[in-house]
Amino acid sequence: MKTSIYKGLNILSPKFLTDFLILLTRFKISWTEKLLIKLVHVKQQIALKDLKKKKKIKVAFFVVLNSVWKYKLLYELMEKDEIFEPHIFICPNLSNGEDEMKTNLNKGFDYFKQNNYDVSKTLQEDGKWLNVKKEFKPDIVFFTVPYDYTLPQYRITNFLDKLTCYVPYAFIVISELHYHYSSCFYSYLWRYFCESDYHYEAGKSLMINNGENLKVSGYPTFDLLRTNFQSKQIKKKKIVVWAPHHTISNFGGGLNYSCFEDFAFYFLELANKYSDKICFVLKPHPLLRHKLYLHDDWGQAKTDLYFEKWTKLNNCRIEEGDYIELFLNSDALIHDSASFMAEYLITEKPAAFIYRDSEVSSRINEFGNQLLNLHYKIEKQDDVESFLQNIVLQNNDSKKEERIVKLEQYFKDSYKNSPSHAIFNEIKKKLC
Repeated sequence: MKTSIYKGLNILSPKFLTDFLILLTRFKISWTEKLLIKLVHVKQQIALKDLKKKKKIKVAFFVVLNSVWKYKLLYELMEKDEIFEPHIFICPNLSNGEDEMKTNLNKGFDYFKQNNYDVSKTLQEDGKWLNVKKEFKPDIVFFTVPYDYTLPQYRITNFLDKLTCYVPYAFIVISELHYHYSSCFYSYLWRYFCESDYHYEAGKSLMINNGENLKVSGYPTFDLLRTNFQSKQIKKKKIVVWAPHHTISNFGGGLNYSCFEDFAFYFLELANKYSDKICFVLKPHPLLRHKLYLHDDWGQAKTDLYFEKWTKLNNCRIEEGDYIELFLNSDALIHDSASFMAEYLITEKPAAFIYRDSEVSSRINEFGNQLLNLHYKIEKQDDVESFLQNIVLQNNDSKKEERIVKLEQYFKDSYKNSPSHAIFNEIKKKLC
């Protein structure tokens, strides 16, 4: 009887499941969502059983923004293993218009090509979109973002019969955890590799499938940011990174972290003042520039002029892409971002957080507030200069010892072990 049921389910095509999903979400009936998720997981078990017979496993990585690429070491592990055939596909970001979409496609492709990845653009020379499912025939699909701002053929609903995986593109510290876990995306996944036990418990309580597909791996970016990778080069000047978030006024989406508008020109003043001692690097959130274009007080002309100023000072530059090397070579971070709250601390270097208002901590979850307590606090412009003088230039990092002890406690799955190896080993174990 069990076999006949499996055979019957096996004829459900991805298109059928996708259409069924759309129909169900219109009615928003929870039990039908759970039923569909159960059907998807049955399909995944069938797919897993079939994969155990294959000698070669094709793995597709769908990249919408190369700045949120978290799979470097995992890709390398698969590339060296004779079982796997990994390949990256640069997918369109439809959020900001056709011109920016094509620019991002080219930037993404160039980045991965220059770094010796096997990579393809989904937009082909003839103007048609690559049918990855038909042409590459992936067995496993890794997504880099959980959102639907790419074409339907590159979303999870087109791969409900495959082994789909995801690692959070950002370390989750926001208080509104249901934004991350209640979406069907997370429950459709075959494996959702999460950052910590805290996130595992949050997923179990909030996900539609009660977190049945969750696996604590740690955060893969930490593999590349730990102290054994730190730069040993001698520098003439200290390097300070300023990383403003995208949640500026009228574009906060309830998070409202960004202090960019209040500190934008002040940082240029500091760059001039400390030109002989400090190099400043602007690391804006990937969404910040576009939101400034839409802002009444900024607009495209003012925004482009502002960013251009960062390229003309001899002790300043902008980094809008990969930030691993930047963090490794830097001496300190000043920010109001979310994920960097965790990602920079793993370097064991000092970080300062700019508080937009007194209620910021209420918009950050319990785990995030533990990390926030390891930061130096900035509430006004003078606090920035105090941080630069005392912590950066005079090396009076009073929080360093506490920071290292707490990091080992908070990041036990990432601090001494390798999250990328954990993900790789989990997949190989299931395939054996």
